[in-house]
Amino acid sequence: MANASQLSAPADENPSSGDGNDGGDETHEKLQNIRVKFLRLAHRLDQSPQNVVVAQVLYRLGLAEQLRGGRSASRAGAFSFDRANAIAEEQEASGQEEELDFVCTVLLLGKTGVGKSATINSIFDEPRTSTNAFHPSTKKVQEIIGNVHGIKVHFCTSI
Repeated sequence: MANASQLSAPADENPSSGDGNDGGDETHEKLQNIRVKFLRLAHRLDQSPQNVVVAQVLYRLGLAEQLRGGRSASRAGAFSFDRANAIAEEQEASGQEEELDFVCTVLLLGKTGVGKSATINSIFDEPRTSTNAFHPSTKKVQEIIGNVHGIKVHFCTSI
């Protein structure tokens, strides 16, 4: 199983080959912020950077950086993951459950009475919508919004 540090974009052999492009620096900074947010999100969902899916996303961010920034981006590519991981761990260790400016929208579909509302209540760990063990309780399409571990979650549920 590959980990994120193995999937990082390869470093450039000649570190002085940068072209001095300020647009590349801006792209690098944006992608680094995305890496940090993604790693914080993964941490809150109890996933490590060595998880295959997490590592693949980080690898693709490295590829995007190379495509956008050219040779100057590949120079810093090998160290971007390590810096992003350190920043993410530091921010998460501060203990603040701040929102990550990330919204997860879920469309919950199913037959009547199968437990869509109960699933939502379970995810939020509190009653957000009424449930009834013997009769369908949802009479119309609902949108339920809340936070789970600092992640804003929108549920759209059917009848």
